Amino acid sequence: MTDQFQDAYDDACRRHPTFPDALDSMGTILAEELLEVVQAGLKALQAINDHRDEGLPLESVVAEIRHVHAVSRRSLERLDGAKG
Repeated sequence: MTDQFQDAYDDACRRHPTFPDALDSMGTILAEELLEVVQAGLKALQAINDHRDEGLPLESVVAEIRHVHAVSRRSLERLDGAKG
């Protein structure tokens, strides 16, 4: 699982090489990713609740959680660098 988090982080850095310094910008990016986790989770749960097989797979939820991890890590790295 750790490799998947690292892969998500590496992909985020590759696709978005610059990351904001401002807290409000970091928060906006993180909020967007968190909302995507909630949306994916709700779609997966709706399918389970409705006894449907064609719902969003749990892997989609996990993928969004990995995105949250990548954004959180990048934010923490930026803030940690700002201290020094």
